[in-house]
Amino acid sequence: MILLKNLLLLSLLGPGSCSINPKKFILTEAATRLAYDIESAALKLETSDQNSTEIKHTPWAYLDGVTGDYKVWLCPTTRVPHPREPGRFMSRSLKVQRYSTSYHCRFVSIPEFLQRGEKAGEPTYLLLKKTNKPWNYHGGGKTLCGNKTIEITSIRLLT
Repeated sequence: MILLKNLLLLSLLGPGSCSINPKKFILTEAATRLAYDIESAALKLETSDQNSTEIKHTPWAYLDGVTGDYKVWLCPTTRVPHPREPGRFMSRSLKVQRYSTSYHCRFVSIPEFLQRGEKAGEPTYLLLKKTNKPWNYHGGGKTLCGNKTIEITSIRLLT
């Protein structure tokens, strides 16, 4: 019954309401939804002629989302591998309020700690840039196809 309500909600919102497969979007929480937006933008940027792109992300309050004011934290990827277990990523490398993930590490590098607090309903903007640095992700699963790194270089409010 809940799944039917969720599918009805998505059909009312329209196909442009999220950048990924709606099933994935509904079955995840706030941090993973942002990581999926990062994945989508990084893969598009990698194959484009552009040098940068910006993600506009507003967390949903519905289904393990964020209600009220929120914060987004991104840890530098140099600190992401666990010091005692280099092959294992820490789960809190990307955090949206109380939710966290490391899925974005398959697609982007983060050179420095980034944090932003927002008011409820306000979007966060992430700037992704191509670099000449070699891409060093060695984990399994989907990742960038080329050998150059895409970095998240800033996080900002709408100005």
